[in-house]
Amino acid sequence: MAPDIILFGLLIACASGQQRIPGPTRLRVEGLLENDAIISEAKPRFSYAHPTIPKGTYNRNQESYRIIVASASDGKHMWDSGAVISNNCTEIEYAGSPLQPFSHYKWNESFTVSG
Repeated sequence: MAPDIILFGLLIACASGQQRIPGPTRLRVEGLLENDAIISEAKPRFSYAHPTIPKGTYNRNQESYRIIVASASDGKHMWDSGAVISNNCTEIEYAGSPLQPFSHYKWNESFTVSG
């Protein structure tokens, strides 16, 4: 059995021109809807839901996303996906430096919308 790795999510706002759209909701790691997710996966998968888009901002779709995973102890980035042109928001596989067993990491997600 693989050692446990703890990840916790942070919500951050997304950008859309001049208007602020609420950030992502229901952040998940390996399907767990928890702020502190204890997982054993070397390459965990991240998912999130789009917020309710405010009135007057119809016909907007996700254009890109960005996920950052960092050490909770020293803030060192383990993975920064960079801006990925995609409307995907589920099962995004970790592609960074190896995560260390019995370590605590934080992650955040942001996305941009069209319109």
